[in-house]
Amino acid sequence: TKAALLEIAAERRDRVVVPELVAATTDADATVRQTAVRGLERLGGPAEVATLVAALVKAPEGGERSNAESAVVTVCTKNGGSAKAAETFLARFREAGEADREVLLPALGRIGGPGALAIVDELVASADEGRRQFGLKALTRWPDATVAGRIIDLRAKSPAGADRDTLLAA
Repeated sequence: TKAALLEIAAERRDRVVVPELVAATTDADATVRQTAVRGLERLGGPAEVATLVAALVKAPEGGERSNAESAVVTVCTKNGGSAKAAETFLARFREAGEADREVLLPALGRIGGPGALAIVDELVASADEGRRQFGLKALTRWPDATVAGRIIDLRAKSPAGADRDTLLAA
């Protein structure tokens, strides 16, 4: 019942429900959490990014995490105040621990922008192979062609193997 009521309010684009959606992202019931995340995807703005990032980090792998990632990306790229929302996401990404960054990285790549690109460039240039792979993975999810030159250069400099195939696919 709670999920249905939240969904109805979100479909009506009634912003009065936003505080209830925020609170419901931590509900014990996965259906309620997912409904809340979908509602925030429609109605959320910069103020809800921290809540969505927390929901993404806590979400189990699979559909729930995918939905949370989609919500973060939508709020940071399409909703009103998206530039401010993207800044908030970048700040949360920088503050996150290494394990949480791994979960947030696909969203970072899909959000894009100059701030995200600076982080990705740092990761790609890292001597640590794991960090470098994180950076390459983010580049392959970039929302537009602004990184095409970087991808072509990286592919040309990479030895044969999985990196070259991944970069070619991007």
